[in-house]
Amino acid sequence: MVDLYDRDRKPLKDASAGCPLYSEAMIFTGSRRWVMLKKEGSVSPVRSAVSHGDDSYSAVRRQIVSDTGITVNTGAVPFTGRFTAPDGTERIIDIWVFRLDEKDEELIKSHPGILIMSSDEIRECFDSGSFMDLGEKDKLRSVFTVYETPVCVDF
Repeated sequence: MVDLYDRDRKPLKDASAGCPLYSEAMIFTGSRRWVMLKKEGSVSPVRSAVSHGDDSYSAVRRQIVSDTGITVNTGAVPFTGRFTAPDGTERIIDIWVFRLDEKDEELIKSHPGILIMSSDEIRECFDSGSFMDLGEKDKLRSVFTVYETPVCVDF
């Protein structure tokens, strides 16, 4: 059972008008790839339902430790919004982006159930239907675009 929230992220006692809040981690590696989980034949980012009294950032950090064995310290939330999953269920999802240290990248490569994937490989999962979709695929495409664009600095 997940807790339900209104549009302002206030917990609701009446479940008829709210939707669950999820926190999702897109973990970007130094090799410009993403950490994904393989569960039951599907691919997904690390994600967590957020419970009353918890916050999105803490919930997703705990889930990262649980799913990967690594600890991340800082992250940015470039996208948050209300999404409709293919089954019609509405959700509020915070998509956090974390950068993985090289030492941690080596550590998790041997962790069962973890895939290190390129954006193109994840897009193939979108297209083939093997991505566990909560309705946020288009926002994830935007994350890929932002984080894969080389930054030029002119001195």
